[in-house]
Amino acid sequence: MTTTTDHYQVISTEMDVRLRLKQLQVWQEDYQQQMTQLEARIDQLRHLYLTETTRAGQHRVIQQTSHLAIYRKRFQQLQIQQPLTMAFDQRVTYQVLMDHMLPQYAALTQAEKRLWLNNLIFLMTPDVRHLCDKLDALQSFQTVGQERNLLVSGASGSGKSSALHWYTLCHMPTLQAQRTYIPVIMVEPLEDDKSRKSLLEQIVLSCGDTYIGQARPLELLNQVNACFAWCQTRLLIVDELNHLTTNKQRRQLLSITNKCGGVSIVGSAVYPKWFRDGDDEIAGRFLDEFPMRTYTGSALVALLAFIDLLLPFGVCSGLSQPSTGIVQFVEAKTRGRLREIMLLIRVASEQAVGDNRACLTLDHLRAAWSNIQRINLEDD
Repeated sequence: MTTTTDHYQVISTEMDVRLRLKQLQVWQEDYQQQMTQLEARIDQLRHLYLTETTRAGQHRVIQQTSHLAIYRKRFQQLQIQQPLTMAFDQRVTYQVLMDHMLPQYAALTQAEKRLWLNNLIFLMTPDVRHLCDKLDALQSFQTVGQERNLLVSGASGSGKSSALHWYTLCHMPTLQAQRTYIPVIMVEPLEDDKSRKSLLEQIVLSCGDTYIGQARPLELLNQVNACFAWCQTRLLIVDELNHLTTNKQRRQLLSITNKCGGVSIVGSAVYPKWFRDGDDEIAGRFLDEFPMRTYTGSALVALLAFIDLLLPFGVCSGLSQPSTGIVQFVEAKTRGRLREIMLLIRVASEQAVGDNRACLTLDHLRAAWSNIQRINLEDD
């Protein structure tokens, strides 16, 4: 079994910025190639839909296209196939690491700095690393017949979905001689949907199969069980678990755990208590919970200190230093939500690189936040 440790790099005094840039370039080209192939396949399916003469045939094409479209978002993380993390080592301080990185950053061109900022697409924070370790453990439990389920909780924007998408990307389907091996499947229930079938239909599509439009829930459940067996699936990730609003929908997950042996279920939700309330059997099957925190106070200071090491400037930006006022500004504007923090830092850094600034400043962050808010208002 592939573990998460195979898919990230630890930033240390051995970090070679030039070597990392070569990796980033390869990943960027891989992302572009995968997206080109994905769009070509979607376009091929569009032409197939237009020439298909039967309603059943059109329905199958729509199913396949709908599933493939999910990868437009997921493939974004192909640009950072080995995210950076930090290992706690009392012998190596932040200043030692900073002294190692700054001279390398100073020698970069503007184009190289822009490419380096891809490191901010996804960070292996301690919370993400521990969550992925937990998911690895869930897979290993199944080898001794001890399936366990897990709820991942956290405020909107805390990084739940990004972490789960990245974990799924690390366990992509593999074409084998007799089957397509799909160890991890990730789906998201439809919002405001009362059907017992739609979740099962999504799972079937994620296994590379299609379903009959009039199939009953039991028939779909049997198809899911067969797909899991054929694909050797070990982990089913259900994002936005609270979209399952009816008790019948929630108990559908119990049916999967009862019917499909050897598969653990991981569900994410802002308020997982809502998923468990009122049903003792559901609560008993989903005992374990992993909370994703928001970054405020000392947690935000530590995060910004880590990010500071990754900013491609020849001068330290001092993101975590009280004197710069950056910690207070970031916490006030983002409310500690990781998604907003990373967007703010990246937009501001791109502007600072474009302006050939020596480092990232509070003025850059203020301008970036104003720009982000203006874009959000225009989108609304």
